[in-house]
Amino acid sequence: MPTHYDFSNRSGVVTGGAQGFGRAVVERLIGGGAAIAIWDRDTALAEKTAKELAGRGKVIAIGADVTDYASIERARDETIKALGRIDILVNNAGIAGRSPSCGSTLPRTGMTCCASISPDRSTAARPSFRA
Repeated sequence: MPTHYDFSNRSGVVTGGAQGFGRAVVERLIGGGAAIAIWDRDTALAEKTAKELAGRGKVIAIGADVTDYASIERARDETIKALGRIDILVNNAGIAGRSPSCGSTLPRTGMTCCASISPDRSTAARPSFRA
């Protein structure tokens, strides 16, 4: 039997939450009572996932590209407007598999291809974190 965590009265973000590991994290968090914003570059898939999971808890979809700081700021603002705050941030978004630029640093992001979001990219979400 899996461990159950109580996330009641908490809200959070899962980057790359529309599919794969990210979706599994979203399912566990809403199963524990959290309200979750799925941030994903594939907005249509994020909306589809949110709709599929809507009966299990509060989940919203927001199109966001973690390699674009302005996109993260917009997603943060939309999340706070919809959920009130951000208590949980799961940095799951990343590039899987090989790509022509694998191993290179993406401009203005501090993010290395084939790795998840770097710690400094989460600064856009920090203003709403609570201690």
